[in-house]
Amino acid sequence: YQRRVMGTSLPSTVFNSLTAMEYLDLSQNSLTALSSTVFANQTMLVAMGLAENYLTDIPPGLFASLRRLNAVSFGINSITQIAAGTLSSIPSTMLVLDLSGNNISFIAADMHERWAQVATMLYM
Repeated sequence: YQRRVMGTSLPSTVFNSLTAMEYLDLSQNSLTALSSTVFANQTMLVAMGLAENYLTDIPPGLFASLRRLNAVSFGINSITQIAAGTLSSIPSTMLVLDLSGNNISFIAADMHERWAQVATMLYM
């Protein structure tokens, strides 16, 4: 499912009726922020693209209901830090986390342990 977004954010209920969605591409929009609950009903989501937006952070809890997610791209955004708790709900199925093309200057100490479970981490 690919979606063009009007505006810089998504309503937290925008995907509630799409509970069987497996692939979501929101790349190349003008998103500046995500609600931690925007993907709350997406238990079937396997891959997600959020590259080439203007996201400044990854909200803690974003991955809470994404039990099957194995690939997500946050490449080429405006993310400067990975705050404590950001990846605390990352699913055990996560294989690829792309943070490349951001200017990350701070990674909370508790995040390094969570990154160890991801097979491919791109952040340069």
